[in-house]
Amino acid sequence: MNKAYGKIVSNFSIDGSVKSIEPLGNGLINDTFKVTITDSSTPDYGYFLRTAANFVTAHLPEMAQFIASLK
Repeated sequence: MNKAYGKIVSNFSIDGSVKSIEPLGNGLINDTFKVTITDSSTPDYGYFLRTAANFVTAHLPEMAQFIASLK
């Protein structure tokens, strides 16, 4: 499990323990991960964690300017 994503998940109120954080798909704009939670009283269940891809966050001012120009 990636410790950085584990730290992000720990900021949410989740009943149970993080069993795994696995990459899901291969997006162009977002990186998506399936977070599987284990709890002794229920079957495993999951959440999705989505982050903006690095190339997007590296160019936020340019993207904001481009979006503003579309109006």
